[in-house]
Amino acid sequence: MIAFLSSSYLSLKMTIVTLIATLVAIPLCAVERKDQQPLPDPDNPRSVLLHYSVQVPRHRAGDPPLPMLVLFHGTNLDAVREVSWTNEVLEVMGLRDKVILLAPQGGKGRGPWQGKRDSIRHLMTWAKRELPVDHRRIVFAGFSAGAGFIMNDLLAAHRHELAGAISFAGNSGERIHRAEATDPDVILIMGTDDNPKLARQWVSRARHMGHRVVYREIIGAGHGTVLGIPDTRTSLNRRDLITWALGQRLRSQPPSAEELEFLQRMAEARGRPQATEMVEVARIGGPEAGALIQHWLQSRDRGLQLAAARLSQETLFDGKPIAELAAVAAGGHAETGQAAAIALGRLAAWRFADARAALLNLAALPDRQARAMAAMGLKQAVAFTIYGQHEDQSLFAALVAMLRDPEVVVRRLAWDALSQEMPPVHDSRGKPVTLSVPMLYNPDQDPRTQEKALTDWEAWVRSLPESL
Repeated sequence: MIAFLSSSYLSLKMTIVTLIATLVAIPLCAVERKDQQPLPDPDNPRSVLLHYSVQVPRHRAGDPPLPMLVLFHGTNLDAVREVSWTNEVLEVMGLRDKVILLAPQGGKGRGPWQGKRDSIRHLMTWAKRELPVDHRRIVFAGFSAGAGFIMNDLLAAHRHELAGAISFAGNSGERIHRAEATDPDVILIMGTDDNPKLARQWVSRARHMGHRVVYREIIGAGHGTVLGIPDTRTSLNRRDLITWALGQRLRSQPPSAEELEFLQRMAEARGRPQATEMVEVARIGGPEAGALIQHWLQSRDRGLQLAAARLSQETLFDGKPIAELAAVAAGGHAETGQAAAIALGRLAAWRFADARAALLNLAALPDRQARAMAAMGLKQAVAFTIYGQHEDQSLFAALVAMLRDPEVVVRRLAWDALSQEMPPVHDSRGKPVTLSVPMLYNPDQDPRTQEKALTDWEAWVRSLPESL
């Protein structure tokens, strides 16, 4: 009997241990990664077009499709490292099991992507057929030669299947097609130690041809350090880019009939929607879901307003709810107003003109809360341009004007925006770089006693361009 009980106890113990081990292992299996996978030539299955790395979160039948980032490496780099570097940021943000990563392997040496355009077309066809991809949420991102490949070859060729494109330190070249209303938005990032003249010229020309282009230039950053290397995990740029990328939606493809029906049901429903329903609204995104966000922002339900404002911080509804966000920021409850202001600030940073205009209007209102909310939003709007290419003169001018505001709370928020700091950045020689504008000011003191500092700030603002 004792032996039987002992045996039963050991069996039960092993079962519990096995169960615990299984439960512990579940997060480790939340994604499946495969490296050096061959992509056969569809016209000649014995031939391999290229190899790729892919990481796919666990996905069951009936689960919503997932966004996909397609990563293009630079010269003498590889697909494996692109996935690993991106994973570092996704892990910090808690998003590793929410995004598909696909990284093709280019050639060796200089020009790793030469002649690869057709291979990428086949890779995209395969990915959309075999992976649980949300076809409205595909973003290309590349570094150096990979970024140049995107900007010179892929952006135009895939304009009707891309939600967005990101270029890190890439040669943007001379090819710029005239934008259509459905073209993807683009972000370019360069370091001042990386000869950014060509990038500035490309941005200026692309904007004149109708493209919405976000340009970020980091003082002192070189070709590699613009990524936030060596401290990739704490790079504000990379985390913001992930948020931007996951917020984009393909403009040339509307939501499915089922998704539109879901949005209609949500619009007609009474009461507060479930959290899962809000997540689905955000996943659909675009102007179609934006109409519902507008409706929620107009609600008298403060909790619903707050949820809608927070969704607007991370999902692009193509500017649809901007007017409602401005109204909530101006006259809403403090927490809701802050959420709306931050959403406006991010949209302004991502170059939505209506969001910029809304913040400037808030900054000019006589109401103290409206001006305070404007300062909070403007902090988001200038969070990256303050450290490099100082375009957006009007946004900086509004903040500098607030340094003379009669209300100390407004002055504090404006100064917080103008003196904000990023994690340490190192130049191409490994030396730390000071990024903030060194003009002393104390928001708690009477502005009339700080005329010299204020005059210096105002002169600095006058020297800035509004746009490249």
